[in-house]
Amino acid sequence: MQTSRKDSRSIIGSFVHNSTAANLLMAFFLICGAISINSITQEVFPYYDLDIITISVPYPGASPEEIEKGIVIAIEERISSLDFIERIESNSREGN
Repeated sequence: MQTSRKDSRSIIGSFVHNSTAANLLMAFFLICGAISINSITQEVFPYYDLDIITISVPYPGASPEEIEKGIVIAIEERISSLDFIERIESNSREGN
């Protein structure tokens, strides 16, 4: 089988004609993979910080004003004394 000059200049063509170079490249990749396998971190459950906490209190039939006066203000007063709370946002809707 005769190969053209174009085939021998390509990477695959060079490896076909020079199997030692292909084997050395494969050995290089295997050695690099074996060396780097210890530095790869694998986590089953990744670590993350909990940024947001949502509190939902259903109050069927109540208006937003009633919910704010009866529930929201009481919850805000209780959790505002905690040290790790940076910001408090509250929404009062019909029934929730």
